[in-house]
Amino acid sequence: MVEPIGDWPDFTRVTLIVGKDAAGNPVGVFVDSVGNLAAILKGQKPDTALATVALDAAGRIIMVPYGTTEVSGTATVTQAAKDREVQGADGATLRTLAVDASGQLVMVPRGQSGNYMAIDASGFMTAILKGAYAGDLHTMAVDAAGRLEAFILDSQSQWGDVLRIGNAELASRLGSAKSWDWRGDLVYFNDFSRGLGNILKYYNGTGSGIALDPTYWVNGGYSLKLTGGSDGAGDAYIDVLIDHPPSRKLGLEVHVSGDISFEYLYIRLEVRIGAWASFAGLKLLPPGAPDVLYLNDANAWVKIGDSYFGTVPESFNHLKIVADFDTGYYLRALWGHTEYDLSAQAVYKAASSYLDQIYARIYLKSTAASNQVRYIDYVAVTVGEPDNA
Repeated sequence: MVEPIGDWPDFTRVTLIVGKDAAGNPVGVFVDSVGNLAAILKGQKPDTALATVALDAAGRIIMVPYGTTEVSGTATVTQAAKDREVQGADGATLRTLAVDASGQLVMVPRGQSGNYMAIDASGFMTAILKGAYAGDLHTMAVDAAGRLEAFILDSQSQWGDVLRIGNAELASRLGSAKSWDWRGDLVYFNDFSRGLGNILKYYNGTGSGIALDPTYWVNGGYSLKLTGGSDGAGDAYIDVLIDHPPSRKLGLEVHVSGDISFEYLYIRLEVRIGAWASFAGLKLLPPGAPDVLYLNDANAWVKIGDSYFGTVPESFNHLKIVADFDTGYYLRALWGHTEYDLSAQAVYKAASSYLDQIYARIYLKSTAASNQVRYIDYVAVTVGEPDNA
C-alpha cells in the first residue's frame, strides 16, 4: 500500500510504501541513501518454507540447479569447476560417456546392423570391404601385404560368361613375350625383333658364330642363333650389360631351343659391386645326360634335377635363375614346369677389379668336331623379385 505522510519543507510530497509480510502485518519498504529500492528476494522451497536468494560479491544471482526426475540430488556446478558428466540414452538407461586421460572422447563405432567396428591395439580401424553383385554382398580380397586385389572385367563374352583378365594376362594378350613366370619387374628385355641390341658377342672355334635368324622363333620374327665352334674353345655366348637397379633381387629368364646334341648350356648372372663379384647360374645338360645344375658358392655345378625337354629346334623351353645379391643367397631356379627352392644356398663370390656392373650371360658349349646350335627367343632380366612363398 502507499501511505501519504505529509510534505517536506519545500512542499515535496513524501509517500511511504508499505507491504505485508507473511503474517499480514504491514512492513515499510526501504530505500538506500540515494533512493535505490532495497529488497531481499526469497523463494519458496518444496516444504513451503521461504529461503533467501543468494548473490555473489559482484551481485550476480547464485543458483543450484535441481532436478526431480533425471538427476537425483544437487548438480554441483561452479565457474571454477565446470566439468560435466555427459550421458546418453541406452534405451531407458542413461550411460555416462567416457574420456581418456587427455579428456578426449572415447567412442566405439557401431554399424546400423548393431555390430561393433574392430579397432586394433594401435587404434587402426579394421573393416571388411564388400561390393554388391546381383543383390548379394561379396567380400573384397587383399594380398598378404594388405594390398587390394582387383581384376579387369569385361561385362560378358558372346557366350554370356563373365570374363576375368588380370593385368599380367592382359599384357600377354597385347603382345608381351614374358608370359611364363610373372614375378619380378622387367629392367631389361630383348626378343631380337629389332636387332641384336646392346649385347656383347663372343664365339670361338671353327664354324662358330652369333647372328639373328628368322628360321625358328616364337616372338618377334627372329631369334638369336648361337653356333659353337667345332674345335678350340668350341663355344658361343653373349653378355648383356645393365647398371645397378635399386633392388638386387635379380632374375635372368631365357627362352631357348636347338639341336638335340650339345655339351652344355648355362645362364648366369654376375653382379659386380666394389671389389667383389657375385655369381648365380643355372646349367642344362642334353637329354643323354639329363641334368639341371646350379652354381654353388665353391664355383662348382651341383645337380638339382633332370633336364628332359623337346629335342627339336621348334620346341622352345624356359629357364630362369633368381638370387638376392644383397644377402648373397639364391631364391629359386625354374626349368619348364619345375621350380627349385635354392634359398638355403649361397651364391659364388670372388674378388673383382672391374667397375660396378651387372652381366647377364647365355653360354653354349658345342661338342668336339661339331657346330651345335641353340636359338634364343628372348632374354629378360628382372628386379624386385619376391621371396619364395
